[in-house]
Parts: sequence; structure tokens; C-alpha cells
Amino acid sequence: MKTACLVLSCTMIAGACRSAVTITATAPDHDCADLPMSAKLPAGAALKDAMLVKADGSKVTAQVVDGTLYWILDKLEASKSIAYTVQPAARAEGGVEMTKIDEGVEVKVGGELLTKYLRISGHKPICYPIIGPGGKAMTRNYPMKKFKGESPDHVHHRSFWFTHGDVNGVDFWGETGRAGKIIQKCIEFSGGPVMGIIRTKNDWVDVKGKRICTDEREM
Repeated sequence: MKTACLVLSCTMIAGACRSAVTITATAPDHDCADLPMSAKLPAGAALKDAMLVKADGSKVTAQVVDGTLYWILDKLEASKSIAYTVQPAARAEGGVEMTKIDEGVEVKVGGELLTKYLRISGHKPICYPIIGPGGKAMTRNYPMKKFKGESPDHVHHRSFWFTHGDVNGVDFWGETGRAGKIIQKCIEFSGGPVMGIIRTKNDWVDVKGKRICTDEREM
């Protein structure tokens, strides 16, 4: 994906005991559209929620998570710039909704299912299903479900996932009787008008349950 470049600045408003944050996004040598954007806010900008205001007064929905501002840049022509002023605002409705379920977390966008994060499927955490534009599934159903016309092969290929083949001599790629497992130990998640985030901590264990390593993930 090609992205625009960000410049972040913080200036003082004359006569006011507060600072105003302005953000300038500059496109490279090609047009940009529908880009997820983020910018780390200055330390003094203690904003819980915010919106972006363009020079023409139009407003852009934004979201603050852990001191970082997130929004979607709708379009920007090659080599052009767009400036925003960051203003405090009540959190907008809609966007990404995340709900705890028995298997993990259900993720909806605009009220429609996007995916489910499953804390364990086979030997690892996965995201399944993944629903794309027009309600079409982006990954196969097998082996989570048997589906007519799908080949029952590669049982370890489970929708959307991350692992590695050889970690200190332990196979975490396959799902044989000798393969290791990735066990979720901790999870936190939140949604909002622009984006949702899932953070997990996981143990990688061998067939006897011995921990080989750990990881921390952010999706």
C-alpha cells in the first residue's frame, strides 16, 4: 500500500493557556485515497477524544488511543497537502464494534460482521471468518467448517493467523502430534468510530507443555 507522509506540529493559541495541534498530511508523487492514518500527539495534548477540522470547516471523524490519533484520509492528489486542526470532541457513534464472545472477540464494522478473533483453533489463535465487501468471505471455511467445493487439505491453514515453522527445534507451523501450540494468556480490546484494536500475550509451548517463548501481538 502506498501511503502519504505526515508532519505533526503543536502551536500555542495567543492569549490562551492551551495549545492547538495541527497536522499536515502530504501525498508523495501519486494520488492517495481511503488511507488509514495515525499520528502521535504531542505530550501536552491530553485529549480523550477528538475530531479533525479542515481549512474549509469540514470535519473528519477521529479517534484517540493511547496518545495516538487515528483517522481515514479520503483522498489527496499527488504532491498536495492537507492541513487539519485537532479539536476535542465527544466520541462519534458507529465505526468498529468489538464484543466479547465465548470463543474470543466478535468484530463488526457499521453493524456488519467483519471477523471473529478466536483464541484457539487447532494449535493457534486465528481470525475467522473474514468478511469483505458485499458480504463475501475472504478466506476458505476449511478446516473450521466443511464446505462443499472446498478441498480438505492443509489443516493448519486456518483463515488468518501467525506462527513460525521452527522455534528452537519445535514445529509451530503444522498440526501434527509433535507440533507445538500457541496459547493465549492475556487479551484486551476496544473499538471506536475509526478503528478497533486487539492486544494479546501468548505462550508458545511444546507437546509436553513446556514454554519455548512468548509473544505480544497487536491487531
